[in-house]
Amino acid sequence: RGSSAGGTPVTLTLSDVPPGDEMEAEVLFGGQPGVDVTMTRGEEGTDSATVRCLSPAPLEGTPRLEPVTVEVRLSRSGLASGDVEFSYIDLWSASSTWGGGLPPFEGDS
Repeated sequence: RGSSAGGTPVTLTLSDVPPGDEMEAEVLFGGQPGVDVTMTRGEEGTDSATVRCLSPAPLEGTPRLEPVTVEVRLSRSGLASGDVEFSYIDLWSASSTWGGGLPPFEGDS
């Protein structure tokens, strides 16, 4: 879970990744591409990989109370399956909760 402003670090661990040094990953959060996506292979002889990225801001109109599906697409291999979801949740004190402004303070009216 992370802020609706985007930028939350996300780490995904993949297994059964086909061999190949040229493979790249794309991460989609409810259809929105993740930012600064990197993929690191596991130790030699394993079929694992770690994908890291920053969450994007949600598409306009995305209900904030419902999680979005996270998909990983691998070049040369297709869609990596899994039941992964991401929820956009803003803290009361976060500026994204208040349209980029400061939250109300005691005595504010």
